[in-house]
Amino acid sequence: MKTNHLLAIALAVTSVACGIRTSFTPTNVPPHPLSPRPESSVEMFTSGTPKRPYVEVGLVSSEHAGYWSSATDSEVMLGLRKQGAEFGCDAVVVTAETGRVVGSYGGGNVNTYTLKNFRAVCAVYTDTDTAAPAPSSLHAQAEEAR
Repeated sequence: MKTNHLLAIALAVTSVACGIRTSFTPTNVPPHPLSPRPESSVEMFTSGTPKRPYVEVGLVSSEHAGYWSSATDSEVMLGLRKQGAEFGCDAVVVTAETGRVVGSYGGGNVNTYTLKNFRAVCAVYTDTDTAAPAPSSLHAQAEEAR
């Protein structure tokens, strides 16, 4: 009986250990109907805004799922693109990065981790031009910038 209880706890911890949590909050009416799209087609802006005209139709958030999350900061940031793709965003414009320090103490050791949270605007273009597909990874974006 005790073994089953410990197994259930281990499974519960494991189920949240590697994840990220994302959310979408609608803000404005989109200029046209939206539907899910491939992640690679969602542009990501981290230091500016799109040059094309757009409407901000929502706020996207992505964060470590909890203390035991094994997701990297890059995976958490790319969660913005994934969430944006699910809602039909043409682009996500990163507006904030925050962190929450969590920790534990045991056996004379203090372990701390920073759980990241990224927020972005979901941008939907109002012109009729089709954008070039965005690179599917941050590495590809860095290569393109060179």
